[in-house]
Amino acid sequence: MNHGIIIPCYNESSRLDIDSFLDYATNNKKATICFVNDGSSDATRSTLAHIKNFESDNVHIFNLAENSGKARAVKEGALYLYNETEVDTIGFIDADLSTDFNDYHHLLDTIDNKEDIKVIYGSRAKSDDNNIERNPIRKFISFVIRYIILLITRLNIQDTQCGAKVFDRELVPKVFKANFRTRWLFDVEILLRLKSLHGVKKFKAMFFEQPLQNWVHMDGSKLGLKDSISIPLNLINIWLIYDFFPPFKPHIKHFKDHITQPFARFVKRSMSNKAVQLIGFLLVLIESVYLVFDNLSPKLIEVLEIVRVSLLPAYLLIIVFELFKNRFGDGAKFKRWVGKLKMTFRNLSNQNT
Repeated sequence: MNHGIIIPCYNESSRLDIDSFLDYATNNKKATICFVNDGSSDATRSTLAHIKNFESDNVHIFNLAENSGKARAVKEGALYLYNETEVDTIGFIDADLSTDFNDYHHLLDTIDNKEDIKVIYGSRAKSDDNNIERNPIRKFISFVIRYIILLITRLNIQDTQCGAKVFDRELVPKVFKANFRTRWLFDVEILLRLKSLHGVKKFKAMFFEQPLQNWVHMDGSKLGLKDSISIPLNLINIWLIYDFFPPFKPHIKHFKDHITQPFARFVKRSMSNKAVQLIGFLLVLIESVYLVFDNLSPKLIEVLEIVRVSLLPAYLLIIVFELFKNRFGDGAKFKRWVGKLKMTFRNLSNQNT
């Protein structure tokens, strides 16, 4: 099985373990590594070029012009691997290798051996079989975030934010084609997109969360204080977009198709009628005369009022005609209706004579 691995990088020059990446690329020719440089301002670009110079066959570099966040970096890397290579799976791990290649291959083994599984999320949940140790404060924050995510997604997933994930190739265009709404919570968006596309039952059958054997926290996280504070608001935003509003879309579309759009067409058609434009102009002109001139003669006021009273019914009549004009199609039905009316009057006239 050929597999593609995305490594999103932003100012990672001092943290990239060059030897580990070169060793992996040299000994795993069925793996295609795609480094996505997310507009780094340090020496990351030259460091990645150095890696590619040593191992060019299965190492690809994708440079983004400006920093756009991990979500954009992973998206661009996934679509690049999907369009430019023949890999069977596409996944990603963090550039600091907090999830190592051994754990990543355990994820690959699972998706390779279990035919129904199409998506695997690595999990940092502590168990008797692994060596996961996490800072108590980070653990508490993760617990709070996990509880909010559980309320939003209604999916009992232990760890959505772990940086190791693998997808079957066929899911990539469905998951990564559209831009993500957040820079850091795109992992949750992926879950909601898949749940929306396949339904809860089918999604649960294709999804698997696999505990990692080892996970090492590396200093230098790119998640800043501002991003951390905005997480609850971003989660609510995701919930509104993917879960709350979709049930209302058919009703909104019905309202738009049968009320707002017909009304807009009617207004546009009425305002383009030359008679409506002329009468409207005259009515506005009369009102302007009243506003500009204070001492109008009684005779002029009387004339203006007669004109206004005469124009208003004509104005309303033309608008009503525009409203019902479509009922007569291209005018043929209207002509037939007028013809029938004339025939009726002619028959009545013949009977009287």
